[in-house]
Amino acid sequence: HQGVRLAAREHGLPIENMDQKLLADRFPGFSVPDNWEGIFEPRGGVLAAESCLSAYLRLARKSGAVIRHSCSLNEWRNHGGDLKIETAAGPVRADKLILTVGLWACELLADTGLPLTGRRITVAHFETRCPELYSADDLSVYFWATPEGVYAGFPHFDAEGTKIMRHDTGDVCTPKTVRRQVTEADLADVTGFADRYMPGVNGGMRDASACLYTMTPDSHFVVDRHPLEPKVVIATGFSGHGFKFAPVVGEAVADLAVVGSTKLPIGFLSADRFHQNLATDGRKTAAL
Repeated sequence: HQGVRLAAREHGLPIENMDQKLLADRFPGFSVPDNWEGIFEPRGGVLAAESCLSAYLRLARKSGAVIRHSCSLNEWRNHGGDLKIETAAGPVRADKLILTVGLWACELLADTGLPLTGRRITVAHFETRCPELYSADDLSVYFWATPEGVYAGFPHFDAEGTKIMRHDTGDVCTPKTVRRQVTEADLADVTGFADRYMPGVNGGMRDASACLYTMTPDSHFVVDRHPLEPKVVIATGFSGHGFKFAPVVGEAVADLAVVGSTKLPIGFLSADRFHQNLATDGRKTAAL
């Protein structure tokens, strides 16, 4: 709560502090224990991810971008001053490169010394027993800091049900080692949360999947030049909350790649914040 209030003060965001009674009155689908409190942001909302992606791609093509779907990146390297990118469709040469490779950053950026780790998150979509209690007209994205852990979710949508996920923990993984199949044990955690704190949700399981987070130790992003290759810009470590920032992150990395700097306040997202503390037995890491 203190972090949310601090961010609201720093950025001029309107919020409403709510006690247990007000929470229960405003959101009857939530079972809020006595003496709990909440924070409501009236300007909060939910992004329709597929519509956002379609808009991004349309605008990119309009600006001259060439989109290559299902074309995996195998490796990249500086080759005689030019960057050579090996893809599944063949090599590409470029003067500048922006790497936004999700969980694959743990492998592709290993030489930077960035402390990136993968986290497997179970995402569940419930058939909503009382959909009127979780309408998107009344609430948006929600986070619960409970004794059992931190949980997050979306309101009810007819095409998706109600989404709930455990946000603060999960199996450490890589793209190669992640368990893609969701088991009953995976679902027990989110189902237990729903039954206790959102009793109008669980009308059965509609769908479930494994989501991949790329984590940094402080859960903030890394948006910076590659520490070892100035022609490469990296954006990684989005820690499960990066999608909504895509427009401003895109502007920042484009500035870094094309202009060499940005006026956007991204200093707190620099790679250096980790490099200053990365040492082993009193020695700097070899990458630095």
